[in-house]
Amino acid sequence: MSKVSDYVEATESVSPNGGWLFIAELQDDGSYITKKIAPHNVGAVGPAGQQGLQGEPGAAGAQGEQGVAGTNGIDGTNGIDGTNGTNGTNGTNGTNGTNGTNGTNGTNGTDAFQITDGWCIETFDDYSAGALTTPNAGVGWGADGSISNGTVVSRTVANGKTENRLELNNGEYIRQFHFGSEWHRIQIAILWRFTSSGNFNASGAVGLCNGANFRGFNSANCDNFLGINYDGAGSPTVWTDTAETALNSYLQSVSTRWATRRVNTTTDRGSGAGSDGRRHSRTEAYRTLMLLEFSRPVAATVGTAVTYSTAMRTTNIDRINFSLSKHVILDMLMEANGTLGGNSDWATVTGSASSPGGTVTNSWSFDESTGVFDSLNINWDDTTHLMEIAAIGVRKVY
Repeated sequence: MSKVSDYVEATESVSPNGGWLFIAELQDDGSYITKKIAPHNVGAVGPAGQQGLQGEPGAAGAQGEQGVAGTNGIDGTNGIDGTNGTNGTNGTNGTNGTNGTNGTNGTNGTDAFQITDGWCIETFDDYSAGALTTPNAGVGWGADGSISNGTVVSRTVANGKTENRLELNNGEYIRQFHFGSEWHRIQIAILWRFTSSGNFNASGAVGLCNGANFRGFNSANCDNFLGINYDGAGSPTVWTDTAETALNSYLQSVSTRWATRRVNTTTDRGSGAGSDGRRHSRTEAYRTLMLLEFSRPVAATVGTAVTYSTAMRTTNIDRINFSLSKHVILDMLMEANGTLGGNSDWATVTGSASSPGGTVTNSWSFDESTGVFDSLNINWDDTTHLMEIAAIGVRKVY
């Protein structure tokens, strides 16, 4: 039989054919003798012996391959909003932007004014300071007007506020009414002041003219004019510089003259019936009143002569120291209809008729053959004592 001389680790035999067991038996001399044992001579397995000591750790095994990444989980729901933080401090203001351009003036006689188409109002606060030749603001006017030698100026009134006025320096104002020449009783209120100082001879006119060609009282080709004249019939209207209680005025010591004018001919119509002694403010902070009224019957044609009845009233010594507002022109024109120039509010504001300054009336026959009376005409010839107009109001009574 073959000799077994070394122990070789072998795999376990599982052959169904059977076989022999081999042992290496230790001899006394330290050698081994190989012997075989029949399987039927092998006894039962004895009890397991005690566990031997733990051997040294084995070498680390090789790292396995990285597993496939798992899919992302489902997004979680949003958390509850946190509370708002406190407001930060305000930043500093930026520099002001440049002013926009002025809007265009509204057109005259718009629907908003149709219910009061018998009124014409002008205050000059709608215009910028400087020369003004074409007045186009205000309400109730039929068209843009014409101004010669007129300047919009800023002036301070009695309460320290400022306002715009039209200053006439040898100049003229003409503007057509919205109602044109379709009137039979008309009232005019003007709030004004006159500049400079010292006595002088007034030269000017206030009344009605034909505005088609803007040829008023001052024109050598005047179409038609009807009103008052401060320099008529060789009897100049002297205005005397007078100290009042609160201001200085120009005392009109010579009667105002009524007049008509066509082309370059002025016809004096007399001073009329009534007292004189009128006052006109020369102090910047105060304005005084001029009130006019014209009345006429229905004429068959523009060439038919009819009787024109006129009335005038201005501030007198009783009221010269009062500070009038621009609204006074509306108050005067809203007075109840009475006799010509006999309105009670006119007397209250300008002064009673018992003292100098009552209503002056007159009448004469005239016609519109050379031009219908459809416009307001204010003329002032002086270049030293200038006229400043703060407000104008016109009312068609009927």
